[in-house]
This record gives sequence, C-alpha cells and structure tokens, in this order.
Amino acid sequence: MSDNAENTRPVGRPRMYETPEQMQAAIDAYFGQVKLEMRPPSVCGLALHLGFSTRTGLQNYEGYSPEYHFTIKRAKTRIEQYHEEQLGDNNVAGQIFWLKANAKWRDVQSHELSGAGGKPVPLAIVDFSQLGITYDPKASDTNSVADADGSG
Repeated sequence: MSDNAENTRPVGRPRMYETPEQMQAAIDAYFGQVKLEMRPPSVCGLALHLGFSTRTGLQNYEGYSPEYHFTIKRAKTRIEQYHEEQLGDNNVAGQIFWLKANAKWRDVQSHELSGAGGKPVPLAIVDFSQLGITYDPKASDTNSVADADGSG
C-alpha cells in the first residue's frame, strides 16, 4: 500500500448534508410541511424527512461536529416545545408519555414518613443489655446475639 494521498479514499458513506446550513434548510422545510399539513412534529418524522431510515441515523449525525450537533439539537428542542405547549390540550396523558419517552422527563416522587397525626415518628434507644441480650462483635458469626447467660 502506498501512503500517497491520491490512493486514499474516505471510509464510510458520504454525508447526506455537506454543511449544517444545508441540513438546517431541510429541517426548516420539515417544520413548514408539518405546519401546513396540521400534524404534530416528531423526531421520527424529522429523521425520515431528512432521508434517514431510523431516528438512530439522525442521532449519529449529531456526532459529526458541534455545528451538526447544535442544528439537530435545536430541531429536537423545537419538537419538544410543541409537545410542551400541548400540555394544556385534552390529550394530557399522551403528551406526558411523549415527554417521558423522548425528552427524558420523569416523575419525581417524594415519600415522607410521619407518626400519628402527622407528628414525627418517635424513636427510642434500646439498651439490649437490660433485656438480657449481649452482642459480641469479636465472635466469628457477627450476626449472632446471645442471651446474658451465654446461650443463644
């Protein structure tokens, strides 16, 4: 093999868009089309419109350069914005599902423990030696306890 630059060929498939600006023009056309057709934008729809066979192809394109990453990320954010704005409509469950599945939204649950009437749970310190139970941390079985008389 020669190290001559004339004999080297690029590896892999050529890019579908030579510049991020070309890709941005195609993205703008997609958003114009979905608005005209009165249908919601989607990441899969965007990927198909741009000529990818899967949304993974679109995700892979994000890694080519910071400019492609920014262009695609901005398009995905526009899609996320649409779905956020739809939260006030009647199909709330569907919008929430979309946001969880595609925009990495998540439910946050808070658990609070309390005693009767919302008061704090009472805690007590127990002296096991007063109950006739001893614990020997040097014993081979560290989980063992024995009665005060040594029986177990």
